Amino acid sequence: MAKRIRFERGQELQERARTVAAICIQPHVRKRITPRQLLPLPWDNKKSEIRNNAPQLTAEERKERFEKLVQKAK
Repeated sequence: MAKRIRFERGQELQERARTVAAICIQPHVRKRITPRQLLPLPWDNKKSEIRNNAPQLTAEERKERFEKLVQKAK
């Protein structure tokens, strides 16, 4: 647990440094540059992969899932 907290803290610090760097560089470049374009970090791709691998539910499946959640909440 402590390792995960330290890792997340390190990620947060690197994300912050990347954002500050992008803000500082922005006035000196012609095109708009995002922090991810300026300094890609290893976990950027992992987040998009997780998002892309999420199952796409049909309208009927979403409705069923919602109804189950409503029943659980009662």
